[in-house]
Formats: sequence, structure tokens, C-alpha cells
Amino acid sequence: MGLLYLRARYYSPEAGRFVSRDLFPGESRRPETWHKYTYAANQPTLLTDPTGMDEDPGQGCYYYGMPLHIRLNIPPYSQLDSAWADDDLGTCRVDCTCRDEEKVNNICPGCDESNQEQAKIRHSGCLLTSASMVFAYYGSSKDPGDVNDCMGNAACEWDWEKGAKDCSEGKAYWIQYNLPGRHGLLIWALTNDYPVIVKTTSLTTGDEHWIVVYEVNGMGLSDSDYWALDPAGKVGRKLNRYRTPWYNPKIYFPSGKIPIPPLPALP
Repeated sequence: MGLLYLRARYYSPEAGRFVSRDLFPGESRRPETWHKYTYAANQPTLLTDPTGMDEDPGQGCYYYGMPLHIRLNIPPYSQLDSAWADDDLGTCRVDCTCRDEEKVNNICPGCDESNQEQAKIRHSGCLLTSASMVFAYYGSSKDPGDVNDCMGNAACEWDWEKGAKDCSEGKAYWIQYNLPGRHGLLIWALTNDYPVIVKTTSLTTGDEHWIVVYEVNGMGLSDSDYWALDPAGKVGRKLNRYRTPWYNPKIYFPSGKIPIPPLPALP
């Protein structure tokens, strides 16, 4: 018999067990939750475990087939905002674009010999802008221009730890976690009030692009149930509208709040 995909983990119906360890450590007063491989606290006729992490992901019991509607009110920022769109983004470089008739010795005006120019927030600031939205959600007053000034050269190859430590006004912190699963992870994060920054592909250029997942509305079983703020337009879009599935999820945590259930830290 094959395995069933329950988002955070795979389940073996034949064995009646998950094939990998549960991330949820269990509740001290509920010994049935301590086992790392059982399904739904060993009560499969009464409960389900649609996330693969716990029969209750944080906002009351979530039974399979019950729709969810969780929306985090993320302050929308756009990397195209004229207040910071043309600010230099660290030491990043981007390819120049110009018409052939404008080139001099096959080089675009204002570009170096590799036909590259200084990147601006409007070019490559999707991750900086996404992080700024999360910081603002946690209470920071810094906009993307302020965060860019604070990050300096670290804004280019984004330094996740520096972003939280130095540029969130103490509102966020960063721990490198191994974030497994797909939709189960999004449900866990949103029910615990954590926006999720994910990488996908730009709708316009086809380049790597970062967005902020802030809402689930539906069963939570597919990308069409989730909404993300896109810093390229300050608009909400369904995850299934992007050319490639999202990946590489990142979570900033609000200061003073320990992630529950805790996720395994990477060495």
C-alpha cells in the first residue's frame, strides 16, 4: 500500500503510522501526544491530522474537510513606491536594458563593460520589501527605504539575521529553522500569527521573486487556498497564480514570542 501525503509528513495506512517524526513535542498532560509517529493522538476514529503535525494546529480542532479562514493584516509595501524605488540596493548589480541603436561599442549608456548597472529597490528589492512588511506587521515603523539604509550592503544578498537584529526596531528575531512540508507549514504559521516569506517566480520577468503569504481561505489543501502580498505591485494574489510552486519558506518571529510548537533548529 502506498503512502499518503499529509503536507508536513507522509502517512502509511498499512502501518497506521507516520514515516517521520512529529515536530510537535506533545503536551505534558496528554501522554498520547508524546509519541512521534502515531496518527491523530491514536484516535483515528474521532480525530484527523490533516497537517501531519498535530490534530489541533492552534485555533481549535481542525478536522479534515473543515474550511479555514485566517487573514493577517500585513501593511502593504511596494518596491515600486517612488519614495524608495530608485534607492541603491547595496552592491547588487542588474543587467542593463537598452536598444541596439543606443549602444556605444556594444555597451548600453551608463553601464559598465559587462552591461550591468547598480541595482535599485525597484529592480531587486522584493525580499527587502517583503521583510519590511513583516517587520511592520510586528510593530516596526521602518519602511523599505529605512530598512534599506539600515542594511547597507547586506540588503543585496539579504542577511536574515541582521535584518531582524538591527533593522526591525527590536520587533522581530531570526532563528534558522528547518521548515518542512508545504501547506501544513503555512497553516501552522498563520494560525500562530506568523507571516511566511516564500520564493517563487515573477509574473512579469520570470526571475526569482519573494512574496509574503498572509491568508488562507478554504480547506488549505492547495495553493489556490492561500493569498500572498506581492511587493512588485502591493497587491494580494493567490499562490496558484505564480509560474512555479513556492519554495524556500522563511519565517521571522515576533520578539517576545517563542514559536509553539517549536521547530527543530538547524546546526
